Formats: sequence, structure tokens, C-alpha cells
Amino acid sequence: FPFQETAPIHDIFTHLNLIEGKRITNAAILLFGKNPQRFFINSEVRCAHFHGYIVEKPIPSYKVFKGDVFELVDQAENFVLSKRDYSVGTRAEETSIPSKYEIPKEIVSEAIVNAIAHRDYTQNGSVQIMLFRDRLEILNPGALPLGWSIDKLKKPHPSVPFNPLLAEPMYLKGYIERMG
Repeated sequence: FPFQETAPIHDIFTHLNLIEGKRITNAAILLFGKNPQRFFINSEVRCAHFHGYIVEKPIPSYKVFKGDVFELVDQAENFVLSKRDYSVGTRAEETSIPSKYEIPKEIVSEAIVNAIAHRDYTQNGSVQIMLFRDRLEILNPGALPLGWSIDKLKKPHPSVPFNPLLAEPMYLKGYIERMG
């Protein structure tokens, strides 16, 4: 990235294509806005944790997270990981104590980042994360790229970001990679 943190915001936004004329883009608001939900009401993440296997009320734990896309990812990831078992092993095999989440952190992170980065922000729905006893479901308002299927996603494929103006800053900050 060719700029220092102290560079003028206008120069950084211009480099990232986050300015059109004298106006910032919607992506700039979602990435760096102080209150993106003021302009994109449903750019939030709704998280629910159920003790059983189905959606039923009362919901034991329900949170609605707001903020920029980076904050949404971090808050949602923390919610999911706080509700799953975290096991700590022993030093039987090595000096450091092994530990792991019930669902690997990298899988949770990848799914949440994809839901937020690739969602359709023109739709009225929000990203929803539902954690059940036996599974994690993550839903986003949006669709697969034209001509794509679930089967194609399971195989090696090129990266086709739904929101390229969101993708570049998320890549530069280390939240996504440029591979399918």
C-alpha cells in the first residue's frame, strides 16, 4: 500500500476508488463510517444461539451488532466463538499447552467474512448467524454470481467479489485473500 497512515484521507480514498467526484462511495461508508447503519439500516449482523436443533423461542442468546464491516466481522466472530466449547489440553506431548475451539476459528472467520463481504447491501435483509447444538448457519442477503452453483464453490474456483470496492480494503487489512 503506497500511503502512510498519516496520508490525507482524500488521497487514500482516491487510491482505493472510494471517492466519486466529491462524494464518498457507499463502500467507503460501510468500511470506515462512524455509523454506517445510519445510511444502510440493515448493514448489521444478527446473531442467535439456540440450545437445541431448531429455531424456537425464547432465544437463549440474541445480539444485533452494528458498526463498520471490520467491526461486524470481529463482533460476530467473538459471539460465535464465545458460545462454542474451547478445550485446553495437557503438556504431555510438548511444552506449550494445546487448545482448540469446537469449530475451528479459521472456518468461523471465513464464513462470517464471506457473508459480510459478499452480501447484497441493496437488499433489506441482514446477515444472520444462528448457532445450534449441532451446526452453525450463516445467511446473507445476496446471491451467487451469475452461472455459479454450490457445487462450483466446493471446487477450486477464481475469486469473484460481489463488492469489489469492499474487497480491496478488506484484503489490505488481512480479512480476505484474493483466492477462491
